[in-house]
Amino acid sequence: MQKILHAFWILLFLIPFLTILPNKGIAQDVPLEVIQAAEKGLQPFLRKIPKRLIEEYGFDKGDYLEEAYLGRPFNLYKITPDALSNYRTEDTIDSIISETSHWYFPIMLNNSTKTILVVAKVGDNWKAITLGYVPLVRELAEIRQQWPKSKGYNPRLVVVLQAKEYLFTVPEMDAYNLTPIVFKHKTALDNQQKKYGEHSEDGPKYSTLKKLPSVIERLRPIVEQNIKKTQ
Repeated sequence: MQKILHAFWILLFLIPFLTILPNKGIAQDVPLEVIQAAEKGLQPFLRKIPKRLIEEYGFDKGDYLEEAYLGRPFNLYKITPDALSNYRTEDTIDSIISETSHWYFPIMLNNSTKTILVVAKVGDNWKAITLGYVPLVRELAEIRQQWPKSKGYNPRLVVVLQAKEYLFTVPEMDAYNLTPIVFKHKTALDNQQKKYGEHSEDGPKYSTLKKLPSVIERLRPIVEQNIKKTQ
C-alpha cells in the first residue's frame, strides 16, 4: 500500500511537467515558447479559412480541419545583401546565413502536408502570424523526403528576400552547398509564375545539391538590380 501511495504522489508531482512537453513530432531543439504559440494559433487560423477557399490553403473539400496538427518546423535563415556582397569563395554557408525569428510549421492532416503556419517573435512574445505558403510546403516535403531526419539530415530553409527566392542547405553533407527551391507553379513570395534554379536531370528532385559559389554568383546581380528598383 505504501508503494502505491508513493507512486501516486510521484505521478501527481510530474503531471504539471508532463502537460507542457512539446508535441512528439517536433524536434526537441525548438523553443517551447515557439511550440506553444503554434499550438495556440493553429485552430484559430484554420477557422478563419473561408469554405470556398479551402483548397487554396492546401486542404481538400471534406477535410476535418479540427484534426490538423503541427509538423516539425523549419527555422528560417536569411542571406542579407551585405552578406552577398561581402562573400568570398572560401566562406562557408554558416558564415553568410543568419537566423531569423520566424519558424515555419508544416501543418499535417492524415499524414499529408497541407500548408504552413508561421510563428514569429512580435515584441517580447511569440505569436502565430500567418497561414499559407502552400507551394513552399509541398517543396519542403520533397526536400525532407530526399534528405530525411531518419538518415541524420536536417535541411535548413534559407530566404533571400531581395531576390524573392527560397533555398535550402544540408549542413550534414558539407559547408558549401546551397540549393534553390524550384516551384512547379507560383512562388511562395509573389504571384508571378517564375522558376528559380533547375530540376535534377539525373535523379530525384533535390537529390543533387548546388555549389555555394555558383548560387551566390547568380544571386548577386539579381539582388543588386532589385535594390536599385526600390531606390
